[in-house]
Amino acid sequence: MRKILFFTVIIILLKTGICQEKYLYVSVIEDNSKPLNKETTLTKNERLNAIFKEYGVIAYQHSFPNAKNKELSTFYEIHHTQKNTEELFSVLEKTNLFPSIYVCDYYHSMCDTPFLVNDNYYVNHGMTDPLLRLLELECAWHITTGNSSITIAIVDDEFEEYHEDLLGQFEFVDRSFYTNTVATHGNLVAGCAGAIPNNGIGISGVAFNTKLRGYRASTNPNRTWQKVWQAYLDGANVINISRSGIGAYPIVLAVKEITDNGTVIVLAAGNDTTTVGNNPNAYHSNYANIPGVINVSGVDSNGVHATTGHAHNVWVDVCGILTNIVSCINNNSYLFFTGTSSGTSLAAPQIAGIAALIFSVNPCLSPSDVEDIIKSTAKSIPDEYLCSGQLGGGLANAYNAVLKAQTYQSGGDIVANEV
Repeated sequence: MRKILFFTVIIILLKTGICQEKYLYVSVIEDNSKPLNKETTLTKNERLNAIFKEYGVIAYQHSFPNAKNKELSTFYEIHHTQKNTEELFSVLEKTNLFPSIYVCDYYHSMCDTPFLVNDNYYVNHGMTDPLLRLLELECAWHITTGNSSITIAIVDDEFEEYHEDLLGQFEFVDRSFYTNTVATHGNLVAGCAGAIPNNGIGISGVAFNTKLRGYRASTNPNRTWQKVWQAYLDGANVINISRSGIGAYPIVLAVKEITDNGTVIVLAAGNDTTTVGNNPNAYHSNYANIPGVINVSGVDSNGVHATTGHAHNVWVDVCGILTNIVSCINNNSYLFFTGTSSGTSLAAPQIAGIAALIFSVNPCLSPSDVEDIIKSTAKSIPDEYLCSGQLGGGLANAYNAVLKAQTYQSGGDIVANEV
């Protein structure tokens, strides 16, 4: 007799603010119902293939490879993006292809009083920004929204510090390499890191109670690193570089000095997947593995990576969000990346913001501690098996990161709470 198990957990989501994600476990016995290989969702069963296409199945993979338990070894998991899991469950049940089907209810970490925002793009546009949902920012902000003594330096093209959603967020903007460039890219990056919340307009930045410092760099890579060095000399806690480049040996020495002296460097990993040899598209590879340097790629608003077409390589440390996000551009305007990839330029300042939140609850941590916390608290990405070992720790989770940071002792030990 076939066994169908369907577990339902009821939680008052309005109170907790917790987002529920679901996927399926199926017991697979027949070879024609198994994936053709570990890199595809296709099977020999055309009916099953059609169902997977209809429901946007993005991963169909062996859940417990090399399991010694015979029953456990039969289970595969199905992750999808379209419609609801209960409906897919019902459709698969009717096929009689699987001896058993389980619905896995996965809840984000719980907090009783999430920080609520009234910003325009979250309320009036009827959108649930994946920046809030997937990074669990509303719960992280219940612990900390940042600290004005913590600074994020953004080395970029130009900034409009008088933008309505960035007004008062910059301590200063260094324009010593000024050219008449429109403040689009720099403002996009700054908005993700520190836009003002709860003003009824725009968006909320990840670490909005920290201070921003803007460093106007030219397109010349050498001047980029001059500005990075200046930000370090100015005492920035976190430096965000949403620009490409690798750099010669002296830059490696500079990065080591910067991180050895307490500053985290966050890098955009790039918007393509080229990693062959010394190809310059393998951005930042010369120094990406230095402790305290965080190289950032991303996922789409469904939490998967493959759709983005962006960097995955051995130098990536963690992922942020790339699609269905909004940030600031010039003239009090906003750019909404609806279903398209914004690029790792905007994923990087999300992680820079999380690093600032970590420093806000535990300022004694080293850059390598901050990197370890962000990577070790990240969530797995459903399709990471397509590029195994090339997405770092997974998708960053701000809430889990600040929770861990509160009791994290430099060197990796957890401090016991006093009774």
